[in-house]
Amino acid sequence: MGKDLKVIGSNTDPGKALNEIISLKPELVITEYELPNTTGIALMKRAKQAKAKTEFIILTSHYSHYSLREFFLAGGFDYWRKPLSTQIADEAFERLSHRLMEENHNICEGMIKGGAHVQERTCG
Repeated sequence: MGKDLKVIGSNTDPGKALNEIISLKPELVITEYELPNTTGIALMKRAKQAKAKTEFIILTSHYSHYSLREFFLAGGFDYWRKPLSTQIADEAFERLSHRLMEENHNICEGMIKGGAHVQERTCG
C-alpha cells in the first residue's frame, strides 16, 4: 500500500487540521500525540464526533498504558512509538489496505443487494 499513499493535507494547527480532515475526508491521518494545546487523541475524537470516516495513527515518544487504552477505545487504528521502523509502518499500511478493501466490498455488496447499479471500477 505504501506506494499508493498520497498526502492530501498537512497542518500543525489542530483546529485547521480538523477542518482539513472534515473537508478533505482522508482515509488515514497520522498525527503526533503531542499537539499545541491538545493531543492527537483529542483531535481524533473531535473528527469522529464530526462523523469523519478516517482512520488515525498516533506517532509518539510519549507512551503510557492510559493513552494507549484511551486511543483504542476512541477508535484509533494504530499507535506508533518513536523511533518508528519501516516494518511496523508497512505492516500497518497493509492492514489498513485490507480493511479499506473489505469495507468497499461490503458497501458494494449492500448496494447490489439493494438493487443499485454499480460500476465495475467502483466495486471491482
